[in-house]
Amino acid sequence: MSPASASYIKNFKVLRVYCKIMKYYGNHNNILSMFSTILICKIQKICFYSKGYKLDGTIYLPDDYQPGEKRPAIIPNSGYQGFNEFYPRLFARNLTQAGYVCLGFDYRGFAKSEGDKGRVILDEQVEDIINAVSFLQAQSEVNPDQVGLLGWGMGGSNVVRVAAKDKRVKAVAALNGFFD
Repeated sequence: MSPASASYIKNFKVLRVYCKIMKYYGNHNNILSMFSTILICKIQKICFYSKGYKLDGTIYLPDDYQPGEKRPAIIPNSGYQGFNEFYPRLFARNLTQAGYVCLGFDYRGFAKSEGDKGRVILDEQVEDIINAVSFLQAQSEVNPDQVGLLGWGMGGSNVVRVAAKDKRVKAVAALNGFFD
């Protein structure tokens, strides 16, 4: 069995256990917090600003990261609800195992980020992602010339829009998105 197949099977088993627990307890936020030390080993809570709003986030580092290294980085972006604790955290788990530094954050108005609660304006989320790129490029762990974006759902549309206007973004992946 290849290492990639073994990793997939391991991740699938973790997902099956997670689904059983979620079905029993019914609240994924509490479960994700409970498993955060299993899912991600090295995390740094951070904040940065976007158009005057303080956004809450997390930098996820690979287990084998050594101080002074500059690694490629990816910003996984959530869809409609914009919560770092769900899709960005789950994507960061696998991406850090592949050696990437990741930045997950809550769009303005979601979770602990400042802004009007529940407000969903895609142009504002695009601004938040552009400011996340600026923040991430300034981090000592990151190679500023190797920053990519990943978007899930509505986040897929957002990352395509950012990549089209911001040449600092070197790679983009849109998953389960909708586009015009």
